[in-house]
Amino acid sequence: MPNGNEVYSGDYLPCSTRSPLSFSEIDLVPPPDGMWIADKRVAQLIPIGALRNGDFIVPVLIADRCDELKGTWQAD
Repeated sequence: MPNGNEVYSGDYLPCSTRSPLSFSEIDLVPPPDGMWIADKRVAQLIPIGALRNGDFIVPVLIADRCDELKGTWQAD
């Protein structure tokens, strides 16, 4: 968060490949509004990352929800 508080510290994977990205491949863009997801497996809302190539990075814990998320948001 802008105040320095940690929001979520788990590992993330891209929806397109579900394989780890190298640091140089991570090109984040400002996310559309509402890039947070609730899931019963975690107690808090989890942020989703938008990549410049139109893909999203999601926590490994909820990577099984990628198909659902693709229809919800579109990265610009």
